[in-house]
Amino acid sequence: MAMHLLQRLHEHAHDRGSRIAIQELSSVGTPERSATFAQLLALVQSYASTIRKSVAPGEVVVIALPNRIDCTAAFLGALHAGTVGFLMNPSTTAHELVRAASAASAKAIFGCDEAKIAVRDLNVIP
Repeated sequence: MAMHLLQRLHEHAHDRGSRIAIQELSSVGTPERSATFAQLLALVQSYASTIRKSVAPGEVVVIALPNRIDCTAAFLGALHAGTVGFLMNPSTTAHELVRAASAASAKAIFGCDEAKIAVRDLNVIP
């Protein structure tokens, strides 16, 4: 399924590159930021490249980012890199984050500074 999803993203970036793929909304529902299919694919590839530098296929990457475009791109980037994207709420307590990352044997984390600090003793790459 992951490969099908990524294949579709590549197809849409090629065929509909300038069309909006994803949009962030404000708390009142007005558009704040958007990304075209081409822009989303570029973000996904950038995250995948970063992940491949330090995480082997099949290993776990924790993604503790707000529900924004970068969260989606990081998750798809993890799939693109052949890793397992483990989504966590960025407001998760440090204790819960450490426990979950440890239980999952996470090798890297994409998250806010607080999340990176919380897992630094686990030898997780920020």
